[in-house]
Formats: sequence, structure tokens, C-alpha cells
Amino acid sequence: MVSAEQDGVMDSYLTDDNGAQTEIYVPSGSQRGLQLVSGFTVMAGTTTDFTIDFDLRKSLTNPNGQDGIKLNPALRLIDNAQYGTITGTIDGNLITETCADASINDGAVYAFTGTDATLADTSGAETDPLTTALVSYDTETAAYTYELGFMPVGDYTLAYTCQNAEDAPEAVDEIMFNGSANVTMVSGETATQDFIAQPD
Repeated sequence: MVSAEQDGVMDSYLTDDNGAQTEIYVPSGSQRGLQLVSGFTVMAGTTTDFTIDFDLRKSLTNPNGQDGIKLNPALRLIDNAQYGTITGTIDGNLITETCADASINDGAVYAFTGTDATLADTSGAETDPLTTALVSYDTETAAYTYELGFMPVGDYTLAYTCQNAEDAPEAVDEIMFNGSANVTMVSGETATQDFIAQPD
């Protein structure tokens, strides 16, 4: 990605809620581009398809004292023959009970590798979630929904938080998780995991 400004026009930028645009740049991107840190094997005489995915919430930072938004893509290489999707809903009562302002849903579902994994914020540590998904409101079904795509085969711990807006990707933030569940991902399937409010 090239983020140089040409003739006063930014090649890549982020637009905030007020319409203001801030340039996005990749450190040393013009020299190194985007690099994968893991390899893959293709057997002779076969065809293998991969998807490269990255989580913007883990990759965008706004360093103090610097102009522009820094993009450090946390790339994931997924074998297209070995992935599935996880979807689900968030109970509106859970949002009401656990969020300070239920009318502003800053909710997200975090996916951690392994069963009963340690729940932690995104900080660049080994405990970081593999990926995250924002919660959105479906006006047709009147439900809060999420979707985690391109999930490699394996076991995961999912956790819901309504404080994802407070999760800075390069700092340790003590965000709260409101409910967690274990999910096993099977190739080519869509798993469903809902988060519901617990009775008193």
C-alpha cells in the first residue's frame, strides 16, 4: 500500500465520524511492502488456495506526536480448504445489563485460540485474540449480530465485550468481558454461538 500524498490527494486515508480524513501509512511500506511471517507448502501437481486476512482493529494505531494513522497489518494466512465461519447474536438484555449506555453499542466478539483460553485485550502480546468481530444491529430482525469469517479449523474461546472502543492495540487495557464460550470450528461449516443474559 502506498500512502504518499500526490497533488494534495491522499492515496489511503481513514474517515472519522465527523468526516475528517487522516492519512494512513505503512512504516517502510514503500521498501518492504506487506510481508508474511509464516510459510506454506504446495504439493507437486496440486492447487492450493489461500486467503490473506487482517484485522483493522489490531492493525491501526495513532502514535502520539506523529502525523497520520500507522497501519501495521496483523496478517493471517488461511487455507481456503480448512476454514469455516462463526456467527451469532448478542442478547439485548445482556447489552442492557453490562453496558453503561445500551443505546451506544461498542460491542465486539473476540476469538482466542484454544479451549478455555485466557481472555485479554489486544496489546501485541501472545494472549491477543486471533481476530475480532464488531457487533452490528440488524434492523430487519431487531437483533445484535456478529460474524467471524475465515476461521481456521480448530478450537476457540469466544468472548463478548462492550468496551472494544477502549482497547488500544499497542497498550494493555483492562476491558471487561461479559460472557465466554468454547467453539470447535469444522472445515466448510458455519458454527453458531449466541451470547445470552444469565438469569438472576
